[in-house]
Amino acid sequence: MSCSHENSSKGISYQSYVFDAYGTLFDFHSAVEEHKIIIGDKSEELSKLWREKQIQYTWLHSMMGSYSDFWTITKEALNYAMESVNINNSILHSQLMNLYLKLKTFNEVNKTLNSLKNKDCKIAILSNGTHQMLNEVIKNSSLGDLIDLSMSIDDIEIYKPNPLVYQMATDKLKINKSNICFVSANNWDVAGAKSFGFHSVWVNRNSLISEKLPYQPDSIINSLDDLT
Repeated sequence: MSCSHENSSKGISYQSYVFDAYGTLFDFHSAVEEHKIIIGDKSEELSKLWREKQIQYTWLHSMMGSYSDFWTITKEALNYAMESVNINNSILHSQLMNLYLKLKTFNEVNKTLNSLKNKDCKIAILSNGTHQMLNEVIKNSSLGDLIDLSMSIDDIEIYKPNPLVYQMATDKLKINKSNICFVSANNWDVAGAKSFGFHSVWVNRNSLISEKLPYQPDSIINSLDDLT
């Protein structure tokens, strides 16, 4: 079975759509947003720093060859972010970490995945998150029945955008990379997937400029609504 990415790739059919999790399906800023009243005017800076350090630490661990799982990295990134904005609150720290397992989905996610499902597409997640993190966030959302396969880099212990991550997707799905459409809101992730050989779609919700890398997205959309 296959389905068409009608907006930008007419005539090209895919057996599977593989989605990044954090920032693409799940809004990582929603954790801090839940405590915005308590955190106050430091909320935006805290959330931004938390995400930046989280991603930076995955790259550093990969380059140093010292694997640490994504839950640990997320916790350490939050430690850094809270200290940077002068927040010393262990209870808040625990609450924010717990909320990372209950992140809200973006408004259009459910509709988009349902539409793809109705076209007989196989829907998968490929994420830096641990299996437990992904299982929890999917369970706490309304996406459980829509996700056919959830894949974690925990199985190979190296982070995106290493090509081994994208290879793992083809191996687990048992689908040739030319028959996979990869979708992410992270431009660097899209570049990694494109360099591997996936048709890659960048969900550019915030109208950012593209990274100056040799591998550019095949398609740029403003919302997952534009995918179907």
